[in-house]
Amino acid sequence: MKIDIPVFKGMAPGVGQHLLPEGWANIAENVRLETGEIHPRALASPASSQTISVASMHFFEEGWTVYSDANRRFVRSPAATDPQRLYMTKFAGGARILADGNEYDMGVLEPTATPAGTSSGGTGAEQTRVYTFTCVNGLGEEGPPSPPSAEITSNEVGATVELTGIATPDESGTDHPPITAKRIYRAAVGESGNVEYMYVDEIPAAQTTYTDTKNDDELGETLPSIGWRKPPSDLMGLTSLPGGILAGFSARQVRLSEPYFYHAWPDAYSHEIDYDIVSVAASGRTLYVFTTGPVYQMVVNDPVSAVPERLSGMTPCSFGDAVWETTYGVVFASTDGLYLISPGLSAPVRITAPLYNEDSWREYKPASFFGTWHGSHLYIAYEKHAGEQGILIVTNIGSESPLLTKSDMVIDAIASNADDGNLYVAVDSTIYLWEGNALLSMTGRWRSKEYVSPEPANFSAALIDADYIVAAQLQEVFSLVVTANEGRVGGALGDSEVGEYPFANDAFGVLVLQYLPGSFSEVGVILRLYGDGELKYETRVVTNRPFVLPDGYQARRWFVEVQTTTTVKRVVVAESAGEIYV
Repeated sequence: MKIDIPVFKGMAPGVGQHLLPEGWANIAENVRLETGEIHPRALASPASSQTISVASMHFFEEGWTVYSDANRRFVRSPAATDPQRLYMTKFAGGARILADGNEYDMGVLEPTATPAGTSSGGTGAEQTRVYTFTCVNGLGEEGPPSPPSAEITSNEVGATVELTGIATPDESGTDHPPITAKRIYRAAVGESGNVEYMYVDEIPAAQTTYTDTKNDDELGETLPSIGWRKPPSDLMGLTSLPGGILAGFSARQVRLSEPYFYHAWPDAYSHEIDYDIVSVAASGRTLYVFTTGPVYQMVVNDPVSAVPERLSGMTPCSFGDAVWETTYGVVFASTDGLYLISPGLSAPVRITAPLYNEDSWREYKPASFFGTWHGSHLYIAYEKHAGEQGILIVTNIGSESPLLTKSDMVIDAIASNADDGNLYVAVDSTIYLWEGNALLSMTGRWRSKEYVSPEPANFSAALIDADYIVAAQLQEVFSLVVTANEGRVGGALGDSEVGEYPFANDAFGVLVLQYLPGSFSEVGVILRLYGDGELKYETRVVTNRPFVLPDGYQARRWFVEVQTTTTVKRVVVAESAGEIYV
């Protein structure tokens, strides 16, 4: 019997160990396998220190915007006129905007005061005037109009109307951008030939009266904000669509913004769904609505004509943050695996069907998931029922057999930075560049499928083809760092009590911290040989030549495990040295 593994593939936790296809893994941890070789992932490197424990983060305006509450959804302004604005919703509900270094609730307050007026002077035929006004905040956002004034009889030309009661809404107890101005409109025949509210003038927020001496032909543009409303206070799941539209949800309603006016969420753009909504996400112009039951889709060419359409099947979404927009479509976690939905599909497709059954999937507690899509990989932080934590990494999502690996790094937040194209993770108050260490790698671990021999067997020879020269160089770097740090603390690392020596206050401190996010031990290659579920032999391998395994034991069910900090290209275990190259 010979075990020969020339190509290394990912995990399939839902498949019996002895039923795994050739090259598939029972464990693939801290490794990249896209080339078919085992490549240990690089360690993360510190990138930014924050003053709070980071649970949500987004890179914005040359720095990290961070929050201690988890699962915020961020959308940069799609409008070229306000690129320095960041819109977000909190997981517990509530839409916020970050602009000019300040954060506010989204929306503009609606006036409750009713303007009044008296007319005098003028010539020509009599006309009836009706006035309204809007509030404008310091970001230039205009809100909905006030209740209209009573009808005012006036002469057509040269009349003077004294307006009063143009009161600014009470802003106490609110966190909206401060109101800085008010715009006055009056009813007149517009370019369409219909009576519309036309722009008269703008006054400061503190001013409550105005004298209108303008004739109809001196009026400006039509009032744009009829029907506009600030977003509901419990808006969640913010995302963006082409055409300058933001989307979110409130209870069982899908909500859409006015195109390019993200503070305005008209009631007319609200669409009711038959199930409780868990999240929304977009692929092109299609908005997908994930619920406690089926998935709905809405083609949003404009907010008025969008209609929710129920897709086939019942695929409840596990958690609001377990939904990711990818280049293949939208991926979401359900009760039995990851699903993909994209334009043209009549129902979601379970992409993890080759990897998980329902029981093995539920061990990962999908309701604990959070993650991000980055560079053709889906990164999902998880916490299993057994207590294990880490990151699932799914590649080749668009293929019939996705590649699944994991990392044992435990993180609190994760974000893809569109500005520099890198992935970042947060651990407590420190943000790390994922795989940012150019010198040192995590300790990779790859465990094979279970091989079953007809009769009890004993393996006597093995070969591991690996980059041992690189391993030796990294071992030297590791030893230098350890020696330097031992010099800092006056002895071997670990001899002193925790907290006695500070970290990160000089160059050696930075090196020490680089080991913290992700496992690391002495570099090299370790082979472990298991027979009938027991560890039979373990050895450190330092050469590409075949080596002898001890005798004195037999077993029928075998699997091998490689622990490595360098590239491994092939593993062979045989009953005789002569079989190695056969």
